[in-house]
Amino acid sequence: MRDLTSPKDNCVISTRSTMVSLCKEFHQLGWMTGTGGAISMKYGEAIFITPSGVLKENVKEDDIFTVSDEGHVTKHPDNNNLKFSSCFPNFQHIYRLRPSTRAIYHTHSPSAVLASLLVTGQYFECRHLQMVKGMRGHGWEDTLRVPIIENKATEDAIADVIEQAVRDNPGVDAVLIRRHGLYVWGETWEMAKVQAESLEWLFKVCIEMKKMGLNLTDQTVQ
Repeated sequence: MRDLTSPKDNCVISTRSTMVSLCKEFHQLGWMTGTGGAISMKYGEAIFITPSGVLKENVKEDDIFTVSDEGHVTKHPDNNNLKFSSCFPNFQHIYRLRPSTRAIYHTHSPSAVLASLLVTGQYFECRHLQMVKGMRGHGWEDTLRVPIIENKATEDAIADVIEQAVRDNPGVDAVLIRRHGLYVWGETWEMAKVQAESLEWLFKVCIEMKKMGLNLTDQTVQ
């Protein structure tokens, strides 16, 4: 029998499947626990976003919302009790300011939270660490500067602050929220994942470096 599934339908199915797989993986890594965190991907004009209040290890393909750029739901899960993630306004700003973005992850990684507390200023900075090269446009000699914003009571309450941080820092695809977590994105879901994993490595190494009294941006490497 002839398969009448269109290439667009296949891409939509693949996107939802990838999001479900990443939810499970990020939960296992401890980045999205207790229903926390969110994932969004974009295909054409359609934005896919995970639901609110669902354990990430239990998210199903049908639980994922499809919404327009303005936030109008174009496909609702069969479960009418579900709502899409309150992170949407933050995702909205990132998609608008970085039009090539196709995937955004919001994690509650303990390492990201601790990294946000390593400094009292507005940036997490490190240099001469191998995985800096995992970040778009960065090499061994570059200093990685990830903006840090202050947390607020709700996700949507930090939307304007995230918008400003993204606007002011075009050279990096991430924002730390102090005592809260991380937003990281990329032009593909794979690139976003590479950057999320690179940052996680850097956060862990820098936390240990700080314990040892080492300078995170030391330039005296031989």
